[in-house]
Amino acid sequence: MRVLGAGGFGITYLAFDHQLDGPVALKEYFPAQLATRVDGERVAATATTNQETFAWGLERFLDEARAIHRLRHPNVVRANRYLEANGTAYIVMEYVEGESLKALLDRRGTLSPDEWRPWLEALMDGLAHVHGHGYLHRDIKPANIVVRAEDGEPVLIDFGAARVQHRDRTHTQVLTAGYAPIEQYSTGATQGPPADIYALAAVSYRVLTGDAVPSAPDRMLNDDCEPLSERIGEADANTLTAIEHGLAVRPEHRPQDVGAWRRNLSSATVSPAADIAAAATGLKTPLPETPGPSARTGAGTPSHSTGGEALPSRQTPPPRRPRRHLWWAVPALAGFLIVSLRLANGPPSVGDSLRDSLLSGGRGPELAVIPAGRFRMGCDSGVECHDDELPVHSVTIPAPLAAAKYEVTFSEWDACVESGGCRHVPDDRGWGRGNRPVVNVSWEDTQEYVAWLSAESGFEYRLLSESEWEYAARAGTSTAYSWGNEIGRNRANCDGCGSPWDNDRTAPVGSFGANPFGLHDMHGNVWEWVEDCSKARASYVGAPSDGSAWRRGDCSYRVLRGGSLGGKPRFLRSAFRLEGRTGARNNYLGFRVARTLTP
Repeated sequence: MRVLGAGGFGITYLAFDHQLDGPVALKEYFPAQLATRVDGERVAATATTNQETFAWGLERFLDEARAIHRLRHPNVVRANRYLEANGTAYIVMEYVEGESLKALLDRRGTLSPDEWRPWLEALMDGLAHVHGHGYLHRDIKPANIVVRAEDGEPVLIDFGAARVQHRDRTHTQVLTAGYAPIEQYSTGATQGPPADIYALAAVSYRVLTGDAVPSAPDRMLNDDCEPLSERIGEADANTLTAIEHGLAVRPEHRPQDVGAWRRNLSSATVSPAADIAAAATGLKTPLPETPGPSARTGAGTPSHSTGGEALPSRQTPPPRRPRRHLWWAVPALAGFLIVSLRLANGPPSVGDSLRDSLLSGGRGPELAVIPAGRFRMGCDSGVECHDDELPVHSVTIPAPLAAAKYEVTFSEWDACVESGGCRHVPDDRGWGRGNRPVVNVSWEDTQEYVAWLSAESGFEYRLLSESEWEYAARAGTSTAYSWGNEIGRNRANCDGCGSPWDNDRTAPVGSFGANPFGLHDMHGNVWEWVEDCSKARASYVGAPSDGSAWRRGDCSYRVLRGGSLGGKPRFLRSAFRLEGRTGARNNYLGFRVARTLTP
């Protein structure tokens, strides 16, 4: 166990949780002005006069722990549990591996508006979730935002101590000049969502300009904060205006909730992914519907840094333009003839390999026919199990299906773009295109590809359901990986897999051996989108048992499977589950397709 950071109300440690069998961030209630450590472990008030205040603060710390334990959002750090020991209390938090926004800005200086906006939208989603449960963060700053290494998503951290209050104060004076709103400088002022909105807007100002906003008291006397429109060159005016609105000095002049702030961001140049993310379900503070888009750190605060490695780039989805239906111009009769000829040759058999001819020329992805069957879905191996991988339950795959042997490649994606079926041209980050898996594609982008492939081939192409994916990945095994319970060496591409591409770039598809079903890269290389809606339901209770996709709940988030080149081996387990906004794109996100077999 080591110290990650310390503040006025507590200390955060990196610890190992033997029940969860993994690292956690452990927050200890330790108000520096009131407490001391006795015998190296026990925490006690420094004087008799401080005992009552110490005890009162301890109870508030526990109240906060109980509250944040209910927060479940991919952009908000999760509290696993809390406990009392050594005369104080602790909150066991998710350990978010990644780099703090502060560390990122120390390296890069600034981000462009196009880079920042998707992260701002994701943080808005998380903040709306927090506010919807009746709580404030009250200490949003770059050091308290971690960009999760696994999927490139920003995560709000450092809940817990931030809301501890002293008996003689209406609010805890948790202040970071340049980010704290004016109401946080007062001991009696009412605080609400506008306080957090100011802080996140101030973070945005720092991200885009490289400079912190002057302190709120200074701005009250002489507001010389330069408008973003004068500091930033060409940028979406709606984004800059929304940030400046959130930076209003007086709280009544700011948006009064995140939903109202979201409406400021509305822009015709933004793709529909933000609209989907903005409509996240389950929030008590609803987010507006806009015409446009949208599963783990810095000095003096809990640091979850893995060493400041380069982060995956985030691209704002391009403007929507009229859909090009060039591939629909081919007479439907041609597709009918293709299907008829194949049926005349008989349906595919288990173990067959297929590649469908495409109307525009060339052939589709190579497929392997996998058998119908029954398997136990979830953490059946008992290795590094998570709550959302339980309970283990039986699932029946009722009929054979064809799954792509490889993740969809850049060559296959570029063919879709060239023929007009796909609009997005993803960046390859200099890793190469060709037979490397396509990256920087969102779940929404995958829907264009499978629609195009279906029209081109005359067959129904789609994403795998989550249960189909795990069935295909296990290929008859019940171990953590399809080859056993240990990651081994050079069996996959991840951070710690022992391959030539580990945590550096994608491997060409087929670089590693196939599983018993003939499928490659089911573990590692890139995360694979599946059909199912968000896994935020937290467990498999009520999950389908017939191989179908779960389409209830929050469908603005979809499930991701398989792990990636930047993830640790535990994320590559057959049972591991992640989720992402349907509009999210980054260097670790790809997909594979499936084809429904005609009886």
